[in-house]
Amino acid sequence: MAAKLTLQLAGNGEVTVRGTLHAEITQRCVVTLEPVPEIVDDEIEVLYSPHVSEENMPSTADDLEGLTEDELMALLDQPEPLTDGIINLGEVAAQFLAISMDPYPRKEGVDIEEFVENEEAEEKPNPFAKLAGLKDKLENKN
Repeated sequence: MAAKLTLQLAGNGEVTVRGTLHAEITQRCVVTLEPVPEIVDDEIEVLYSPHVSEENMPSTADDLEGLTEDELMALLDQPEPLTDGIINLGEVAAQFLAISMDPYPRKEGVDIEEFVENEEAEEKPNPFAKLAGLKDKLENKN
């Protein structure tokens, strides 16, 4: 993975991180579990502000419950908190890689239908059929 990033400091203390991300990764095919190579290229742009507090940011899904769509969209537009003037650029690159990767990698030419079992075609015996027969035998003895 390689990221080329620049930082631009504004007069109000906000920092904009911009750049590019390039990574050559290998994931497992969701069908065959074989390795699937992928090249990820993405643009990075994140605004950090010392005027935003981490305490005011949602940290769990419960924090988002009850918010309107407009309130949720406003959260997406809000800058990231800049705490103690430190930005972990490796973490920025890793987060952008995580959201840029194919979430369901599939080996080229693989058809999922080849791996799906047709349950209707195969009649499976009822596991309780033998128990029903045993119950009948026990009731007839009494």
